[in-house]
Amino acid sequence: MRKWLNNLKTRQKLISCFILIALFIGIVGAIGIVNLSKINSNAMSMHDNDLKTIKNLTDIEKNTASVRADLLKLVYQHREEQQDSILKEIDTLKDSNTKLIEEYEKTLNSKEEEETFSQFKKDFEVYRAARDIVIKYSIEKNYEEADAKFDAVTEARKKAFTSLDKLIEINLRQADEEYNENNATFKVSLYTINIITVLGLLLAIIFGWLISGIISNQLKKVVVFAEAIGEGDLTNKIHIDSRDEIGMLAKSLNLAGDKIRMLI
Repeated sequence: MRKWLNNLKTRQKLISCFILIALFIGIVGAIGIVNLSKINSNAMSMHDNDLKTIKNLTDIEKNTASVRADLLKLVYQHREEQQDSILKEIDTLKDSNTKLIEEYEKTLNSKEEEETFSQFKKDFEVYRAARDIVIKYSIEKNYEEADAKFDAVTEARKKAFTSLDKLIEINLRQADEEYNENNATFKVSLYTINIITVLGLLLAIIFGWLISGIISNQLKKVVVFAEAIGEGDLTNKIHIDSRDEIGMLAKSLNLAGDKIRMLI
């Protein structure tokens, strides 16, 4: 290594050292950019898919629970003056659920989720049919039939909620997996960057020490030769066999010394 450095031009020595440092900086930067992009992608997926869909699913549950409360009012309170407002509220909740379900269907990203969602849609259709029958009897003021059909609504709603809860569980698990992947990526990135940074720092110090040592030692020999010439000692020689600028200078000075001796 030292001999190889000796034979490089001074400019090449310095450029080699700077290129080495730049290379390590580039590697650290590339690792950082790639892994930060991965973390950002997972974070966006967690927000746009998992957390947002969990909110949509819980909103469906809340809306359905609110519909249940309105059905109880229709079937058991028999307040005709409130019937229109209750029915209007039920329609609003039904429309909201329809939009939420359609929006959620666009975010499905696993076979398990698709299968569970398919089951939920079947269960929810059964619930809707049972619910609409109760609403129909309530509007007709046939409260006895509405009461008789109410248990079917409850059973269908519970079954739909089972599928809904499973969908929430799937999305929570996916969010956990993406969080864990982000955490693992961060740790690996930190570990790798630390190693490369320390290695780059050590190599920069070693190369800097070698190059400065080579140049300093060579210049010292030239200074000793110049001092000897100044004192009239023409027997001194510069023992430098490198191919860099200082080596070429040493050969030229040695040749000049020889010619001076020949003239004397």
